[in-house]
Amino acid sequence: MTQEDYKVLYVDDEKVNLKIFELTFKKDYHIITCDDPQKALTILEEMGEMPVIITDQRMPHMTGVDLLEKSIAISPDSVRILLTAYSDTGDLLNAINKGKVFSYLVKPWEEVIVRTTLKEAFDKYFLIKENKRLVSELTEKVGELEETQQQLMETQDKLINQEKRVAIGNLAAGLSHEVKNQLIPISLLEFLRDEVSEDGIIIINQINESCNRIVDLIDEIRAISKGEEPNYSIQSMAVTKVIEESVYLSRLDPDVKPVHITLDHQYRGSVMMDKDKIIQVMLNLIRNAAHAVSKSDDPQITLKTERNGSFALLHIMDNGIGMGKDMLMKIWEPFFTTKGENGTGIGLDIVRRIVEGHKGTITCLSQPNKGTVFTFTLPLPNNELTR
Repeated sequence: MTQEDYKVLYVDDEKVNLKIFELTFKKDYHIITCDDPQKALTILEEMGEMPVIITDQRMPHMTGVDLLEKSIAISPDSVRILLTAYSDTGDLLNAINKGKVFSYLVKPWEEVIVRTTLKEAFDKYFLIKENKRLVSELTEKVGELEETQQQLMETQDKLINQEKRVAIGNLAAGLSHEVKNQLIPISLLEFLRDEVSEDGIIIINQINESCNRIVDLIDEIRAISKGEEPNYSIQSMAVTKVIEESVYLSRLDPDVKPVHITLDHQYRGSVMMDKDKIIQVMLNLIRNAAHAVSKSDDPQITLKTERNGSFALLHIMDNGIGMGKDMLMKIWEPFFTTKGENGTGIGLDIVRRIVEGHKGTITCLSQPNKGTVFTFTLPLPNNELTR
């Protein structure tokens, strides 16, 4: 260290005392003198941190204790020493309590005592700075460790999810072959078209479309396991028609049957969609809502459509048990489920992928015991934008 590191600000309204102090200690310390407390504060502001401040107590306009108290805001780590010719207990208590004084010297001071006090003052100052440096380094290291731990946990979660994806993908690959084999006899329904009524034809069409959705769902799961982007057959479709078909199909689910479903079509136009995929989204969200209201005395689900600029908004609202903030933050995580052994945790992941694949967004608002609202958007076709 150089003498510049050993700066001492000495404040006394008697200029003779300032000169004597400077001549006595200038070989060992960088002495800065000042005969006015207010000017001393200006010096502190201009020079920055001052290792040691020594001040006389009895000065015009400002006492030494007041000066030391004001200096705390400017140079908080300074070691402060009060110089007084009086043994006033009140001054000493104020110096300790208000000015954070390290020590005090009695005038006239003795060189040996001052030198000892200065040495102790600088030892304390450098110890304060070293402690701060160590605390800063420790805080930084703790931050690095916490960041590393977080990265490890995220990597672990990714590895676990990847293993789950691979396992589900392998299962889906095997199921795809078996399911397609089991669906072959259903294709024989096509030979009955000429022998059934119009209602029968509608039922055959619905069965065929459901079969296609089953195969598409398995393919979707396989795509998720491989990180592939699915292909969608997007075209302009009437949104009310797709919602009403989704409600009809959901009614075949025994968990949905007891629930009262209300349709509120504020927008009845068309949207750009892959019909089977959006029906898949609706069936998933309606079924989730039905589970949420299963314990309600008056289970209600409302499906509402409205327009917002170039998008249609589809709301699935229920009066069920709702979710807290912690759970709400997790529902989009792959394989997170609230259904225990009855859930896979991939339903909402698939829903999100399908909506985003349509250049839409999906959000969820929920409060415990107040219900849940899922909202997803779908783009409007060009001909709707001019209306």
